[in-house]
Amino acid sequence: MLISVIKDWPGMLVMVFTFLIIYRFWKIKKDGRLSLTLGLVGFLHHMVAIINIYIFTLPGAEGDPMLFYYKAKEWALNGKWFLSIDTGFYTQFLGIFYRIFGPSKFLGEELSVLFFLLSCFILIKIIELLDIAHYTVPILLLYGLLPTNLVFCSKILRESYQLTFFIASVYWGLRFHLKPVKSALIFCLISALLMGLFQKALMVYTLVLLPILLLWFPPHSSISSTNKIYINKRKLISIGLALIFILGIIITGILLKVEDIGAVKSFLKGQGFQFAAAYRARLITRTASYARANYGILLDTSSLISLIKSAALIYFYYFFAPFPWQVSNLLDLYALAESFLRFILIGFGLLLWYRGESFQRRIWSLLLLIYFSMTFLWAMGTINYGQAIRHHLITNWIIIILGMPGLIDLVIKQHLTIKTIRR
Repeated sequence: MLISVIKDWPGMLVMVFTFLIIYRFWKIKKDGRLSLTLGLVGFLHHMVAIINIYIFTLPGAEGDPMLFYYKAKEWALNGKWFLSIDTGFYTQFLGIFYRIFGPSKFLGEELSVLFFLLSCFILIKIIELLDIAHYTVPILLLYGLLPTNLVFCSKILRESYQLTFFIASVYWGLRFHLKPVKSALIFCLISALLMGLFQKALMVYTLVLLPILLLWFPPHSSISSTNKIYINKRKLISIGLALIFILGIIITGILLKVEDIGAVKSFLKGQGFQFAAAYRARLITRTASYARANYGILLDTSSLISLIKSAALIYFYYFFAPFPWQVSNLLDLYALAESFLRFILIGFGLLLWYRGESFQRRIWSLLLLIYFSMTFLWAMGTINYGQAIRHHLITNWIIIILGMPGLIDLVIKQHLTIKTIRR
């Protein structure tokens, strides 16, 4: 096995590079605990990738990962350099590396691991920005070692890329307000656009995320009223230009009939729910004979009341399915455990929001709004809890950041109480 890994030198090169950036990143070098944490996260992700390729195939590695691999391999051999209307962005992105280094499943997986580790670095920056740096290590441990993150972000899948650019867009959106730099808006815009290019649903969400991030104005009591008006006008102009740019790219994609842009077109025409309803119906029909984990819930758009009722039920199932009576194997048991953890973290996140001061509460409100808006979008297109686990991967980091401080404080408090009683 070791010889096989070494022979696959492009993947091995990426692996070495990931450890290099971990231990050369200047802030990480100064913090031994953080270095060890990131090293552990990186090591285990690499082990998952190696096991999946060279020892045995992990669950979920046969479907989409193999499809992406063969499409990227085909593009590397025959495709055009520019984005074609019949090939996905991720396929061509991966295909560029395959064209340069040769097709390799291990290289594809190692690129996913690399991007996941990049998301860890951005997450550290967000934690510092939110002034909760003393919780960095436990937050990173849960984020990096959550089994879904370990498995899905170590395969030839888009999740690592979506996650990285989503976290980056939120980080630069926060910087735009909290610690402004001239490039913050540009990086926020680029990150959101790249996030959307990796998944059609996220391209729709880009049109939601940017206004949420950029129209959110935290109060600055130390700034005079005149300066506030000036700053707000400047921000509104910047936001307008950003949205025009994003819309221009999307409309160009629609006119060129780029693959997977239909969802965005429906959203812009005000037919987003109708598109989601038709999409759900097709998926349920197509998978009815073999998808054991299906909810079997259709989105009913016949009336406003029916839409609200069906959407609320779908959203509830998206968060908490499978229920205890639906558990029949170990994967179901894991899905139940993760939904329970999600419930706890959301609870502590809401508690953090409730206890926050006015300025802090605006920050927590922003993150919760982003979390619930994106999960709602995912829920409308998700028909079973297998899909739901994979989609929650993109948003879990928000409730980990919001929920872990309260959970850790409670555990420490209980531990101290027990020690006091024993004495």
